[in-house]
Amino acid sequence: MAIKFKEAPQQSVHELTNAMTWFNEHKTPAVRSTALMASASGAQNIPHPVYNLDRDAIIAKKGLAAAKLVGWRYIIRDDANQYHVAEISVNETNNVHNFHSFNEGSHLDSFVSHFNNFSTNDDVNKKDYELNLLRVPSCYIMAIWLKDAAHNDLFIPLEPLQPGFVAGKTYNSADFMSIVEHIANDMAQQVDHNAK
Repeated sequence: MAIKFKEAPQQSVHELTNAMTWFNEHKTPAVRSTALMASASGAQNIPHPVYNLDRDAIIAKKGLAAAKLVGWRYIIRDDANQYHVAEISVNETNNVHNFHSFNEGSHLDSFVSHFNNFSTNDDVNKKDYELNLLRVPSCYIMAIWLKDAAHNDLFIPLEPLQPGFVAGKTYNSADFMSIVEHIANDMAQQVDHNAK
């Protein structure tokens, strides 16, 4: 079984190429290395769609169906073996792509670590999965979202973790969303309490 990569839209790849060219030419402080390599196609940059899920939708129990495609991410390794992530945003109609951000940090390190360990993850190796990223910005949650053709999806939360999640654990949709709903409701109550 294998992790599959959805083919990134050409507009997104074009924005990525332009952004990497700019970073290489300007050598901004955000780039520690002397060179960044971005492949125009293929799995080399681990391309994957990014979905956002709103807290209000979670509280309303709309589930994963309410997750919205907001962009594409590409994992890029520089010549100093440092990982970076470039994100290209996409509009609601999926026809306008723009460079959004270029970062590194604990979420990325966690993502790369889990990705590199997929070959030893018994849950992941049972089937073919499509690689995605799910974010719940208002709850400070990020997770690898492995989509299965039969909708038996898996989730691996990324560090730093919110209370309720276990580092390195693979969750099915029901268990993952149960914890997310608990976190979302707790945060909503805190907001209401602070507003009084």
